Amino acid sequence: MKGKGSIRKLLDLAAIILAVAMVAFVVGVLVYRAGLRSSAGENYRIAFVSEWEGDPEIYMMDLHGEHLQRLTDEPGQESYPTWSPDGRQLAYLHLGDNNGDGKITLEDGTLLRIVDLGSGKRRTLARFSGLAFALHWAPQGDRLLLGLVEDTDGDGKLEPGVDHGVLRVISVESGQAVILTSDAVPFYQVSWSPDAEQVAFAAGPQPFTLCTISSHGGQPQRLIEKVGLALAWAPDGQRITYARTSPMGTELVTIPAEPDPEATPAPTSLTDKPLPAYIIAHIVWSPQGDKVAYVAGGSQGPKDVFILDIAQGTVAELSSHINGDVGGISPTWSPDGRYLAFSAQEGDENSMSDIYVATVGGGVNRLRVGTGDSYLPAWRP
Repeated sequence: MKGKGSIRKLLDLAAIILAVAMVAFVVGVLVYRAGLRSSAGENYRIAFVSEWEGDPEIYMMDLHGEHLQRLTDEPGQESYPTWSPDGRQLAYLHLGDNNGDGKITLEDGTLLRIVDLGSGKRRTLARFSGLAFALHWAPQGDRLLLGLVEDTDGDGKLEPGVDHGVLRVISVESGQAVILTSDAVPFYQVSWSPDAEQVAFAAGPQPFTLCTISSHGGQPQRLIEKVGLALAWAPDGQRITYARTSPMGTELVTIPAEPDPEATPAPTSLTDKPLPAYIIAHIVWSPQGDKVAYVAGGSQGPKDVFILDIAQGTVAELSSHINGDVGGISPTWSPDGRYLAFSAQEGDENSMSDIYVATVGGGVNRLRVGTGDSYLPAWRP
């Protein structure tokens, strides 16, 4: 009997040890998964504009919509956040009561500001007359590219393609500007070359012409005519992508950035067949150069965000993951190319816009941070 009791005690002790081990294992898995979610969210940071507390201000969050941080807090309108390549600084545009008369009007001008994320200090780099519609930090970190629409008619109305725009390259250190399009050529989407030595833009009026110009100033080089208004420099620096429309549909094509002057440019399609007859409004290459995100829509319908996998030749429509109609804009890739953030509206045109994050090859998550519109996401490098 004594032997049986000892065996029973050993069995009971073994069961207790096994139960404790199982609990520890489950807790460990949960903690590990929570750690993965936390570290993944904290390592990915998205700056964006939101009106959920009133005036448009710039905020930052992780890819789960958590760890929300307000980066600006002043009367006026903040827009177009863009990161320095090292992720330490954020440039943005401010439209406010810059004249001190208690009113916010276009006559106040646009302020270009930079905030240091480490110290929280901010400085005004430059002030411009007119209304900006593009701001991009140079890949080398020393300059900013600004697209500014100026009121050439004096009617107080500013709209790209109606009034004339000017491209400026601004030194981050001194604030001095080099005017690239001194002849006030209307332009639309603009793109740095990867080495920041050139800038590509589509000049109008229609039909648009794809042009490049030295980022240090000079005369534009006209590459090819009859292009769409969207374009992007490929990560390899050798090609520029644009949209071409034909009776068969719309194509995303590339053209050499430095074409043979003795030969007619020969565009190369990124797909085996034309895309549906959409108007493509925005093009963004993935950092790895294997995918292209673009915004497309009909002349009357909402704009949707798509991802073209170049190797597979497949196109994913991100709005298919979202309930209801969606008007998607401003796609931006995470530094590792695993995620794509964009802003979109579900429902009609009066619906609020939110930030969405799509996992490449997976689903789409809606990040709602409040009851106001959120838009213009920008990934921190």
